[in-house]
Amino acid sequence: MPVAPLGRHTVGHALVLHAREKIGAEALSIAMAVPADEDNDIVVLDLHDELPMGLWEAVGRELPRRRRGLRLVVCGAAPDTVALAGQWLSDRLGRPVTAPHGHVLRGSAGTLFVHAEQDSGWVRHHPGRGPGWAGKRYPRPAWDASVAGLRPTGANAVAEPLPGGVWIRDSRDDAAVAAHWQWLTSAVPCQPEAMTVVLGCPGTPELPLDDVARFWHGLPEDGRHHARFVHYGPVRLAGAPLGQALADLLDAPVVCFTGIPTGKPARPQLLTVPFDGRHGWAPYTRELSYLPRSGTTVPLVVSHQPPAVLTEEVEPRVYRYTDDAVVELVQSGLWIRPPRAPRHAARIRARVADPAGHAVVVDDADPALVPRLRELAHDLVDRLEPAARDRSVLHLASAVAGSAGRLPAAAALVEATVEIPVVAARPSVVFTPLPAPEPLPGVEPLPGVEPLPGVEPLPGVKAPDPLRLVVAALDAPTAAQEVIKPRRVASDAASRRLATPILRRIAET
Repeated sequence: MPVAPLGRHTVGHALVLHAREKIGAEALSIAMAVPADEDNDIVVLDLHDELPMGLWEAVGRELPRRRRGLRLVVCGAAPDTVALAGQWLSDRLGRPVTAPHGHVLRGSAGTLFVHAEQDSGWVRHHPGRGPGWAGKRYPRPAWDASVAGLRPTGANAVAEPLPGGVWIRDSRDDAAVAAHWQWLTSAVPCQPEAMTVVLGCPGTPELPLDDVARFWHGLPEDGRHHARFVHYGPVRLAGAPLGQALADLLDAPVVCFTGIPTGKPARPQLLTVPFDGRHGWAPYTRELSYLPRSGTTVPLVVSHQPPAVLTEEVEPRVYRYTDDAVVELVQSGLWIRPPRAPRHAARIRARVADPAGHAVVVDDADPALVPRLRELAHDLVDRLEPAARDRSVLHLASAVAGSAGRLPAAAALVEATVEIPVVAARPSVVFTPLPAPEPLPGVEPLPGVEPLPGVEPLPGVKAPDPLRLVVAALDAPTAAQEVIKPRRVASDAASRRLATPILRRIAET
């Protein structure tokens, strides 16, 4: 039997054996990115479509006998052929061989993910013994076995494994799912201790929370501990934030990422995802923990990452900006305020983030300080990284406090605009109070517990010069805050007269 000559090169942490004159692009990419394996020598076999005669004998001669195992990745051969080769090489070399049973997909940061419809994963072959399952992902995370196979969660939804975790989504529209699956597979990192649970798919029907509950109840306790939920596509909610709704439904504490993780597993970047599927901004509060029926709308901040411009932390998540102002990291973005927090602080911290817009909240508890804080807010926005800077929208704290805990209603922000002259306005920033529904009664911090704190601009909201103020409405105006109904600004003279006092006050500041 003729023996095909093999080329041999060490690339990164892998030995590459190739049957043609040069290494193919796929094999080279895998070898350059794959992390080192503490227990195995990594061998990438590049076959280019057809199996030369005598190939496996040639491979056996290139690989020495030793006790240390092999991890085999084969490019250009069918999965069933690779499975048979794994046991043959193990017997031939007298050493353990870990080979893929299924298609090898490349994830973020060199992760190798073995996927097929049934019983796929890495399989460990031993000389003279039967094989054993050795995981779904390499490097193998602590939660790997918890989400190893595709399983239905309802009549129209499935939980599908990803390199970085699992995706619970509607199963009826393969075309809508395909592009998102490709991106989630290649971009979401496999974190050793955090299992990303992606909920929903843009462009598909809302995902019922019952499907999430069925998935949760099928998880082992260890899998629940590592789960980090991400709101990716439409999910059927009844007004509460996703994390709180899940905690109440599951009757268990849950932790949510504030965006979809991307980048390196050790410290991934998070990106918010508006429900059209485009990428938003990088939130500074990274993980939020929710307790079931906690009686508070303020989740606990598990982890955070301030922008580079903030360096001196004076309190948890509070950073000195000037001698007379601090910046606090909150769910919706950044809150610039005096060093002493106002009484409505819990409401500001409870405001849910808008995935399409990064909020910079200007405190207005003391009207005399508003011009100074607004000036500092403009300066702060100018110093942020481009993704956050370009999506930053300034909000008055009084309006944010009135809508605490409510989901963003982006459409309400573009109903009407009123021009107001503002000195030295920066055209990249829109000064926009949030829509302010009826305040939630009795939202106060729990005794002894500290309240922890893209995508394109919204259609029709364009920052002019002079700066525009988008005025939103309260369902029930109070004496302390004069507001107007957005739909009546352009056509209702009475509403214009009602708006005049508050507009004049802001313009004078």
